[in-house]
Amino acid sequence: MSKKKISGKLEDYLEAVWVLQERGGHAHVQDIADAVGVHKSTVSSALHSLADENMVNYEPYRAATLTDEGLAKATEIDRKHRLFRKFMTTVLMVDLKTADENACRMEHAMDTHVARRLADFMDFVEQADPASLKWLEDFKEFVVDNNK
Repeated sequence: MSKKKISGKLEDYLEAVWVLQERGGHAHVQDIADAVGVHKSTVSSALHSLADENMVNYEPYRAATLTDEGLAKATEIDRKHRLFRKFMTTVLMVDLKTADENACRMEHAMDTHVARRLADFMDFVEQADPASLKWLEDFKEFVVDNNK
């Protein structure tokens, strides 16, 4: 797991490179720009910054690729995103689209220690005896009753 701290915005670019690389094997500037919703020149600048941090290999007019450190950071970000999305949909009963949007913001703000505790909580909920989770069912009922 990468200990290097980069800005949330740069994490978004790193994530986009990772997703594009996983899907098609390469991450070109235009594809990253489309994924993040910015201009190509903004992506080029971000890729230079990520290259300076040893997160990506990047040369102008060539596809960006993740370094080992960049891959570790990107997978850490993705793990947090999936964790927050799962917590919001499973426990808080938030719809998937809203959970995804919020998870995208939260993945950059929450430190790894707190994310680990949330993962422990989710593991506990999944492994607990259903009878011991009556409070969770009561909460879900409470949410439904208060949102009528």
